[in-house]
Amino acid sequence: MLTTARIHAALALCLLVTVASADTYRLLITGSPPGPDNTNPATWLGVKQFEMNAGILSNLPEIPREQVSDPAGLAFNAAGQLFVGNRHGNNMPSSVSRFDYDAGTATYSAGGTISGNSLLGVHEVTFNPVSGELFAANVNGPISRFTFDGGGNAVANGTLGGGSLRGLAVSADGMRLYASGASNSIQTFDLTTGMLVNTFAVPGASGLHNMSMGPGGDLYVSDINADGVFRLGFDGNGLPVFDSFIGGVDDALDVGFSPDESEMLVTGHRSHILARFTYDAMNDAWVSAGQTDLGIPLGAILTYVPEPSSVCLLAAAAALSGRRFARGK
Repeated sequence: MLTTARIHAALALCLLVTVASADTYRLLITGSPPGPDNTNPATWLGVKQFEMNAGILSNLPEIPREQVSDPAGLAFNAAGQLFVGNRHGNNMPSSVSRFDYDAGTATYSAGGTISGNSLLGVHEVTFNPVSGELFAANVNGPISRFTFDGGGNAVANGTLGGGSLRGLAVSADGMRLYASGASNSIQTFDLTTGMLVNTFAVPGASGLHNMSMGPGGDLYVSDINADGVFRLGFDGNGLPVFDSFIGGVDDALDVGFSPDESEMLVTGHRSHILARFTYDAMNDAWVSAGQTDLGIPLGAILTYVPEPSSVCLLAAAAALSGRRFARGK
C-alpha cells in the first residue's frame, strides 16, 4: 500500500542518493598504443570505463575495440552523446564515432560515424560550448570542423591551421580555440575569423599533447616528454601565459578533472598509469594522491556523473516498493 510515510521516505532517499552521488563519478579512458606500433590493427584497444569513489576505481562496462578504431580522443556534446576520435593507425583516413549512453546498464551503444573533411589520425576532439561545433585534431594535418543539421547529422565546416596537432580546447565564451602540437607551442585561433592570432612557446615544454580547461578557467596541457602537466592562465586578450608545472607523471598524455574540480587526473601513455591529484586551495597547488597502473597504454580521459534523475528514480522505486536501495560504498 502506498502510504504518505513511504512517499516521504522515497523523496528523502532520492535527495540522499543525489547528494551522495556528487562524491562519486565515472571515467572513460581510451586504450591508445604508442605510435608507430599502432599501425597494426591487432594492437588497437577499446575505451575503458570506471567508477571513482574516494580514490578507489571500480570497473564498468567498456566500449569494445570492435566498435572503435584506435581511439585517442573523447568528448561529450550538449545532449550527452559521446564522441570518440579514432586514429586508424595514424596512416589512413580516420573517423569520429558517436555513442549513446544507457543509464540503466551503464553502457554505450554505437550511434554512427563521422568521416571526411581531412580526418586523418584523429587525436583530441572537443566541442564549442556555445555553438556546439565539433573540432578534431589530426596528427599531421589541419583541425577538422563540423556543425550539425536539425537531424543531428554532422556537416563539414572546413578546417583550421595545420601541422602535427594533438590537443584541443575551446574557451568558455566560444571565441578562442587552443591547439597543441607535439612540440612546445600552443596555437590560438579566433573562431569568429578562423585566423591564427598567436603562437605561445610554453617554457620547459617539448611534447605537448591533450589539454583541458580546468578550475578557474585555466588551461591544463599534458606533456609526454616533460612527464607532467603545464598550467596556463590567460591575459586580457585571451592569450595563454605560463602559470606553473605539475610533474611526476611518466609519459603524461591527457589531463581531466572530477566534476567538482577538486581532483585532477592524468593519464600515462607508455607508463600505463592513472595519476590522481587533489587541490590544495590554501597554496593554490595540486598535490599527488597516488597512481594506479591500469596495465595498458593510456590515451584520452573524460569524466562524468550519471544523471541524478536516473539515480533518483532507482532510489524512489526501491523505497516505494518497500525494497532496500543498495548504496555504493
